[in-house]
Amino acid sequence: MKARPYCVVVVLLLLTGLSEFGEGTSNPGLTTRITKKSLKYAIQYAVTTLKKELSTIRLPDISGSSEISWVGWVSYDFYSLKIYHFNLQNWDLSLLPELGIRVSLSSNYMSIGGNWKVNKAFITLQGTFDMKVYGISISVSLNLGKDQSGHPTSLVTQCSNSIGHVSIDISGSLSWILNLFHEIIENNIKMVLEQKICEMVRKSTTSYLEPYLRTLPGCSHCNETLDCILGLSSSGSTQLCLSLLREQIFGGN
Repeated sequence: MKARPYCVVVVLLLLTGLSEFGEGTSNPGLTTRITKKSLKYAIQYAVTTLKKELSTIRLPDISGSSEISWVGWVSYDFYSLKIYHFNLQNWDLSLLPELGIRVSLSSNYMSIGGNWKVNKAFITLQGTFDMKVYGISISVSLNLGKDQSGHPTSLVTQCSNSIGHVSIDISGSLSWILNLFHEIIENNIKMVLEQKICEMVRKSTTSYLEPYLRTLPGCSHCNETLDCILGLSSSGSTQLCLSLLREQIFGGN
């Protein structure tokens, strides 16, 4: 059941790719409608699905030690980290000729909460914290293809992400001690998040999208259809592609 949204995304992205090949032809009205509707819906569906997946990221506990000039060395632990909100917006999609698609998201936002603890000799201090992560950007390149039986395939060939800055608000008894070296903590969490985001993107593709594509039934025209969509057939016209794709989706009429 979880793979079903990806089915919608794939079909609509294929329609989007097809309409791009049709731009400038004698039937621009049809191609424009397909482009706007399918592109907008496909990206929104994909972003919604990705947002749900990223919100399930299990953040590891973060621990370390730091020296404070007049206090000495203290050890700290940040644990039970949980993502409360993940806002994905400002998306863009572009076609990679004869390869697939690239999806980019920029200026996104995340909020995280959890607990902290500081140890100094026999003294233990603890409390809670709230963290804001700003300027999250994600870029994913997805190659679309077909196997020997005509089933569509997908592969994440590139994933990159970056984080603008992290702001942490620490509360609890003597929380000002942690504020003395908050930059170290923020940089550690930033590094963990940058690693986890692309890890989750690749995992979602491998676990949900690729297995689902392998279950799609093969058909006699699938190869021709995918050739047209992916620009692999030099002889395929836009009208032929539309006819083949329409037959796959609507049964030939």
